[in-house]
Amino acid sequence: MDLPINALLSQALIAVSDDYVRHGADSTGLPTLALWSNVLRPMGDGIDMADLPAAARLSKRAVRAAVGAAEKAGWLLRDGSSLRLSPTGDTARERWPSLDAEVDAALGSELAPALSELVRQLYLEWPHYPTGYGPADHSITGGIYSGGGGLIDSKVPTHAKDWEPILRHDVDGSSVADLPVSALLSQAFVAFAADFEELWIGGLHLAAIVLRHLPDEGRPVTEIPMLSRLKGDGKSVLERHLYIEILRDPDNPKVRRAVPTARGRNTRDEYEPTVERVESRWPTKYGADVVSRLRTSLESLDVDRSLPHSLIDTLT
Repeated sequence: MDLPINALLSQALIAVSDDYVRHGADSTGLPTLALWSNVLRPMGDGIDMADLPAAARLSKRAVRAAVGAAEKAGWLLRDGSSLRLSPTGDTARERWPSLDAEVDAALGSELAPALSELVRQLYLEWPHYPTGYGPADHSITGGIYSGGGGLIDSKVPTHAKDWEPILRHDVDGSSVADLPVSALLSQAFVAFAADFEELWIGGLHLAAIVLRHLPDEGRPVTEIPMLSRLKGDGKSVLERHLYIEILRDPDNPKVRRAVPTARGRNTRDEYEPTVERVESRWPTKYGADVVSRLRTSLESLDVDRSLPHSLIDTLT
């Protein structure tokens, strides 16, 4: 069975992220790919805190959390509302282009052009690494918890107040010509996730990472990485928004089981049809040949096909 394109994009980006780690990212002197892409890179030579969400294409709350984490780790310096890279951040900026070049060279010559053909057509700019609306919200724009939604192919998705849409002003490719493959993968994946969420089923990430793996009777939380630390106190996003309950196994009270609620079961059952619905509309939106070439190039990558079907970072 063919994997949906969100899974192919996610798996490719996970593999690319791992390649960055092999080349030194997330080590002494270099940040993670997510932190570089969405916080340090858009800061440039310095930026006002108020301008960073738009530059990063993220929500204000995601940026606040990310800046706090980056400052604590020593990557940036803050003077009032002004942000600039620290000396270690400057060193990372000098070294990062070589990482991009090394990782992209290992991917071959087909993927970047195929991605660019689609990404240049996106109506909105999206972050250079998939990141949620907030530290505890894995949705793209926060719109699944806001009024509205349920639209098909809306150019600007339903969104909460802390996220601002940034329009892409060119379709000739100039805005994507020099982007690394990681950024292209991210923008394509996030665009797909936003389309999914706009159909009002719920968040793509929670459906793909957790709910699609839960039978009606649930599973032990230890079997699903995202749930392994849940205490069952109702504070997690999945519990607060009534997707799951954490219950004691009647046969072994020491085992905590994640059991989908009616909402969770509906989201689980609608995940595959909704993914198919979104993907079926992409050829009309971006061109059948463009989508076909992208799928072919993603399928040709030598990556682990058991990797997750979604990737969202919280930058904290």
